[in-house]
Amino acid sequence: PYMDVGITTSAASKTSTLEIVFALDVSGSMLAGMSSGKTRIQELKDATTKLVDQLVAKTDYKVKVGYVPFTMNVNLGTKNAALVRDAANPLFGASAWKGCVFERAAPNHVKDNPGGKWYAYVWPPMPNSIGGSDWGENPSNGTNAGYLTADEAAQAATDPQVMVNGPNYNCTRNEVQALTTDLAAVKAGINNLQAVGNMGTLIAPAVTWGMRLLSPAAPFTEGEPYSGTVKKVLFVVTDGDQVTEAEFSGDGAFNESTNSTTPWTFDPSKFGLAGSVINTGYGPMDNMSPYGFIRDSRPFGGTAADWNEHMDQLVALSDAACNEVKAGTGGRDIIIYTMGVSNATAPGSRAHTALHNCASVAKNHFYVD
Repeated sequence: PYMDVGITTSAASKTSTLEIVFALDVSGSMLAGMSSGKTRIQELKDATTKLVDQLVAKTDYKVKVGYVPFTMNVNLGTKNAALVRDAANPLFGASAWKGCVFERAAPNHVKDNPGGKWYAYVWPPMPNSIGGSDWGENPSNGTNAGYLTADEAAQAATDPQVMVNGPNYNCTRNEVQALTTDLAAVKAGINNLQAVGNMGTLIAPAVTWGMRLLSPAAPFTEGEPYSGTVKKVLFVVTDGDQVTEAEFSGDGAFNESTNSTTPWTFDPSKFGLAGSVINTGYGPMDNMSPYGFIRDSRPFGGTAADWNEHMDQLVALSDAACNEVKAGTGGRDIIIYTMGVSNATAPGSRAHTALHNCASVAKNHFYVD
């Protein structure tokens, strides 16, 4: 009445490919030390490369990985010059475009494939006279068309390249890595990331370019089509609040500043940006971003009345970028995880709010104190 029966079972996930893009903060604050004795950037690189190994060791997926290092801006790499216009802007002079780009005017600033090309990033010459002294962030030669110092090669011998005066001022030199199955190259690239002093941090450009890396559509086409067999993940890591204000002072460093020869002006349309012309004769109170001077030329509106309004606008900007990823337009299916590292991203901070809002679901947001 009894018989031994052998049974063999198997289970298969419908997911066959895992594509993951890491958006990694490489701003100057990532040089801060941690209790391990390492800097935040060292711990970030160690953790990210270990996770890449885990993805291979503990899954049967075909794994493709890319990354987007970010500060205030994102660097596409000069190898992607075909995506860019205005790389020969006269302000570059004897210098060369180093790979950063401006974003489109809203609402295309957060779109996957708005068509056309992106304007090359150029930090314009700033006023050269501050409080009677000839000093300023990226100062001019007294005009709107030239820099006081623009020999980037000579400056780079003594200063971090990202902070040398000239058109590429504050452009991170850490380039994006498109999706690839060459995980050894990905890990090597992550280990080569460098954090250096810079003039602020924004989440939105990293999120938007992370989406563009994962998308099968141009400008990057390494991502597979959205389908039930492909899982796409964007992982965003930052260690602090979003800031663009000059010198992080909260009250601006340039509002009393003028050119010694001609009144300082800024026309965002010359860089493909939205916003108002600044023709007050003195410089702005916030730093140049991929969207322009957010407080002073107001590409997203507002009154520029105070810094609290400005900082809330930065959260709204990251919300717009993250919401676009999560909208599901064109069959888009990307899961977002966010991580705040350091107590500057603790509950109650604007950074915590931005990261919490960005994650696909609440449990995908992690705070690491």
